[in-house]
Amino acid sequence: MEKAKEKIEKLYKDGVTLMNIGKNKDAQKVFLEILEDEPEHVETINKLGVIYARINNIEKAKSYFNQARKIQPDNPQVLTNLGNTCLLEGELEKAKEYFDKSHTLDDKSHSTLDGLSAYYKKKGDIEASLKYYKLGQKIHRDQLKKKIKRNEQEYLDFDISETDSKSNQEPGSANKKKVSYKTIAFAAFGLLLLYLILFG
Repeated sequence: MEKAKEKIEKLYKDGVTLMNIGKNKDAQKVFLEILEDEPEHVETINKLGVIYARINNIEKAKSYFNQARKIQPDNPQVLTNLGNTCLLEGELEKAKEYFDKSHTLDDKSHSTLDGLSAYYKKKGDIEASLKYYKLGQKIHRDQLKKKIKRNEQEYLDFDISETDSKSNQEPGSANKKKVSYKTIAFAAFGLLLLYLILFG
C-alpha cells in the first residue's frame, strides 16, 4: 500500500514538472496513469482540467474541475479554477461566487486574488482590480521568499548529514561540498532579489 502511494506521489510530481516546462501532452499521459490506480485523486483531476484550459478546451476543463469538486467540495484551488472558467465563459457573477468561497477557505491563495482582480477588471472597477492584484503579488512574493529560505535550509541540512556520514573522505572535501550548496542557496536569493526589482 505504501509503495503504491509513493508511486502515485512520484508520478504526480513528474506530471507537474512536465506541465511546468510546457509538455502538456506528456503530463496528461502521466496523470491519466495515476487515475487508473486512484480514480479519485483530486489533485490529478484538477491538473487535467488545467491542461485542457491551457489548450482552450474550456468545456472539458470545466468537466474535470466539476469532477474534482464532487470529491472535495471545499478545495480552494478547484473552486478558483472553476471561477476562472466562468470568467472565460462570461459568467461573471458565478465566477465571483467561486472566488469568494475559495478566498474564505484560503485567504493566502494568490491565484484566487488574481481571479478576483480579473473579475473586477471585467466589471470596470479598476480600483478594486488593482487592490486584489497588488495583494496577490505581495502574497506570491512572500511565498517565494519562504520557499527559497526553506530550500536553503534543506541544502545546509544536507551538508551536515553528508559531512557527518563521510568521515573517511579526503581532507577538505567536505568543505568544498558545503561551499557549493551555500553558493546555490545564495544564488537563489540573488535571483529572487532580481525578480523583485524587475517585477515588484
